[in-house]
Amino acid sequence: MTSAPLRKVTLRLQPADHAYVRFAFSPVWECVAAFRAWMDPGRHALLLPWITRIKPAVSRVDWEPLSDLALVPRGAIPDFLAPPPDTPLSKLNDGLASLKQVPEDVVRDEIEIAYQGNVPQSLRRALKDPSALLAKLASLIEEFWHRAVAPEWGLLHARLEGEVLFRARSLAMGGLDHLFRGMHRDISYYHGRLTVRTDSEASATNRPADISLLLILCERFVRKTRTAKNVTIWITMAFYGLFYALTNPVLKALVVETVTPDVRGRALGIYFFLTSVTTLLASVITGELWKVYGAGAPFYVSSVIGALSGVLLLVRRERAHT
Repeated sequence: MTSAPLRKVTLRLQPADHAYVRFAFSPVWECVAAFRAWMDPGRHALLLPWITRIKPAVSRVDWEPLSDLALVPRGAIPDFLAPPPDTPLSKLNDGLASLKQVPEDVVRDEIEIAYQGNVPQSLRRALKDPSALLAKLASLIEEFWHRAVAPEWGLLHARLEGEVLFRARSLAMGGLDHLFRGMHRDISYYHGRLTVRTDSEASATNRPADISLLLILCERFVRKTRTAKNVTIWITMAFYGLFYALTNPVLKALVVETVTPDVRGRALGIYFFLTSVTTLLASVITGELWKVYGAGAPFYVSSVIGALSGVLLLVRRERAHT
């Protein structure tokens, strides 16, 4: 199922609306987002260590109908699957209780919208008893939580709290302009108008906000990468490419100059063999360092090894000249 092109929905916020902005994060939504990442690892490469780690615990469970609803295209996920939390620090059980209380007509309507009328037969059968469907979904979400998300929740909870504090401070110091600045590439705010680029079925016209509060739902598990982060990654990779381009020819030249002409072919063969083996080992070691010590560890270790290699080359050069 292909997703529709993004379109703009603009809300005109009145001055009174500013006083009703609140912040929250939802364990249920974090769990659903994590489930989507696990079911679609190709779009979440940074989560591959976590996906690999949880595979034995989650691979033998039948996740239908959660998988049918969670994997619909962006912007079409039924809202009832992760209801907005009632409190800033919502608990998993609170969200699951809200999920079980969704009206039956809402369940049917949102599933029809998600599948644009082409609802799978398995879900059509389940819709004959929406209450049982909601109970099954709540059970599966709780099961995935305990198997995959709960072990990571301490770290996630701390980061979510940090996000809430940052957003609250931005709102207090700079108003809504600062609050929405840099929040997401599909969100913009200008002169009292909040514009969201979305796949939603909502009308893409300017309209007044008919909401009693504006809920900022903070999410960390599979948060979309911001533009600034993308720029940082590309700059870093550019420097790595420059480093590789500068050092690779030098290493080959070093091998050629070190040995006599009659054994240069053999020396280069040994060089390529050793670099291939060490590259394979480095991939395994990097993955383990990332898994145990975090994403920064492989880069720190690589930097230390690179610095030591440079020192050894300088020492060898000095000895060669003496």
